[in-house]
Amino acid sequence: MTRRLGANALVLLGYAAISFAYFGAPLAAHPGRDLLGNGRDPQIFVWSFAWWLHALETWQNPFYSHAIYAPGGINLVWTTTVPGLALLFAPFTYLVGPAASFNLAEMLAPAASAFTAFLLCRHVSRSLWAGLVGGYLFGFSTYMLGQEQGHLHMTAVFLLPLMALAALRYLQEEISGRSLAWRLGLLYGLQFWLSTEVLLTAALALAVTLPLAYWVVPTTRPRLRSMLAPLLGAIAVAAAVSVPLLWYTATGFQSGSINEPSLFDGDLLNFVVPTRFVWAGSASLYRVSQHFPGGAAEAGSYLGIPTLVIIAWYAVRRRRSAVARYLVAALLLTAMLTLGTGIAVEGQIEAWLPWRLVARLPLLDNVLPTRFSLYLSLIAAVIVALWTVSRRDWAGKLLPVLAVLAIVPQLGHGYWHVHPERWAFFTAKTYRVCFPKNQNVAIFPFGFWDDSTLWQAESGFWFRMPEGYLAPTPPAKDLAGDPVIRMLTYTVGNPTPAQIVAFARREKVDRIISVDIYPHPKGTQMHRFGEVQETGGVLIAPACGYPSLQKGIHPTPAHGG
Repeated sequence: MTRRLGANALVLLGYAAISFAYFGAPLAAHPGRDLLGNGRDPQIFVWSFAWWLHALETWQNPFYSHAIYAPGGINLVWTTTVPGLALLFAPFTYLVGPAASFNLAEMLAPAASAFTAFLLCRHVSRSLWAGLVGGYLFGFSTYMLGQEQGHLHMTAVFLLPLMALAALRYLQEEISGRSLAWRLGLLYGLQFWLSTEVLLTAALALAVTLPLAYWVVPTTRPRLRSMLAPLLGAIAVAAAVSVPLLWYTATGFQSGSINEPSLFDGDLLNFVVPTRFVWAGSASLYRVSQHFPGGAAEAGSYLGIPTLVIIAWYAVRRRRSAVARYLVAALLLTAMLTLGTGIAVEGQIEAWLPWRLVARLPLLDNVLPTRFSLYLSLIAAVIVALWTVSRRDWAGKLLPVLAVLAIVPQLGHGYWHVHPERWAFFTAKTYRVCFPKNQNVAIFPFGFWDDSTLWQAESGFWFRMPEGYLAPTPPAKDLAGDPVIRMLTYTVGNPTPAQIVAFARREKVDRIISVDIYPHPKGTQMHRFGEVQETGGVLIAPACGYPSLQKGIHPTPAHGG
């Protein structure tokens, strides 16, 4: 037992070292200055890490925040925040700040997923080497490389292989029904704390694969029939683990995806053509991959040509095996789900698929089809592990190595790190002497057009905001209730100073900040909101020390500023 634990620790450290080499090394000199990912998405999770620590320290409700999208606030269960990881990393967040804490979590996510997939693949293959290969193929899959663009809620998938392992061990009569109930219940309950979307697709995966096993593998039927009671027990355990999340899910239920699912269908060519995030994705291939729906970050169906060769080899050589037929059938079914609502070739729909009929149903309308490639990579990893252990020739050594090399990430183009804007007004903490704590401050550019969500998190929530970026659009009540928010969200034009004044009154805004290098509102327009001050890269009105806008707006003559 001790020997096995030691070996497991070495494997985990090995995967962590690989993840550090890929993603963490460039950040090591200045932790927290740059963020692991791309675009503005990483700030969502930096905010989440900061918010949970802040809420616990100040005895606030952590599931609903009035600090962002103020004054109405937002139900955080229906955003892509990661409360489970925020709680787990809270001590680190306290010591080094939310940005560095997020970077550590995002860097470790592939390693943790590779390790749990290793446990699954080693179990099915009874081979350390096959387990190592299978673990890598899942933890550092092209799905994971794409989601490493800052989607921490979609890289926190390290519990999924453990779910599969628990179900498999029950079918093999290694654990009892009671053991299965608490294991699956705990895993699914904890997954709720990591990602609601992954939880939903994991439940769907179980609902689909168990009947498939009943159909394809007759020897499992007695054990599958006996599984009903443990599964009901698992649901009860999962509900107990996630009671507060269930409450806020039900009380703030949202039907209708913020992202249209059909815009995130997988592309048929992505099964054989990698994106630019993969070392093998050359410039000539990029001319194809740039048309994949949803963008490169969501195109994770590429398994690598060597892996496809292994899968085909396994399917042919093991065609008389019920288990092999089950795995291949599960792989093909998952591939079809990954394609989504239609068969797309370079972004053009050539034929419709059955998912189109359910994509708009409640809950399922929050699932992006390309993300089913997560399960595609897990099934492929298991098949590769089983094939590898069955071979004692040169192919059994060479092809697994080539399978790993085929998905090595492209590290030379800065795809994995973003340098967010941080202005001296925020970094020098000028806001602390500029206005009292807890004022509602509107910052332009508005919402997801700037890094204000990050600035609020790194300020320790000194100020509230009528905006933010925890989702592609603000809460529905804000969009419906304020024409300026709709205008700024959908970029139908810039609001006039008079419209901003009306917006400030409706949303109880105390001050307005405009980043100086951006064109709107300009200095002359800012004077409509009161005395203007330029400091630390921003314009602020009313100026530091002046009364809040809520005390009354007193226009001053327009002049430069």
